[in-house]
Parts: sequence; structure tokens; C-alpha cells
Amino acid sequence: FKAQNGHCNVSTHDAQNKSLVGWVNQQRVLYKKNALNSDCIQQLNSIGLYLETLRPIKRNFSKRENCRRENIMGTDFGGR
Repeated sequence: FKAQNGHCNVSTHDAQNKSLVGWVNQQRVLYKKNALNSDCIQQLNSIGLYLETLRPIKRNFSKRENCRRENIMGTDFGGR
């Protein structure tokens, strides 16, 4: 996958790589449960496999953006 795509960010919607998607998701689940040892985590990081997904960052961005809008334009969003 990395050789073809230049990264290890396997999409959960990648129909062509279902078994890889399942394996990556399992690694992320184990990571969240603190069930991976440090050597395994280091090896996964060394190939560019990110164990933490970007979803929380996106959610936090939305919250920050709403907060920024409220602070700039007021709570009524400029009358809209």
C-alpha cells in the first residue's frame, strides 16, 4: 500500500484493501486499549502508520471555529 500510495493512511472506506483496513483498525483499537507494547508502536510509527485517527482533531476544529465566529461576529452570527 505504501509503495503504491506513498503513505500509510489507509482509508476506512478503501474497498480494494478491506483486509488491510481491518488490520489497521485492529492496531488502532489495541493502541487505544494500551494493548500494544512500545516496540510494536515504534515499528508502526517507523513505517508511517498513525495510530491516532484525525477525527477528534476535526471535531475540535469545528468547535474552535464556532467559538471564533461567536467571538468575532457575536452569538447571533451577524444577524443570520
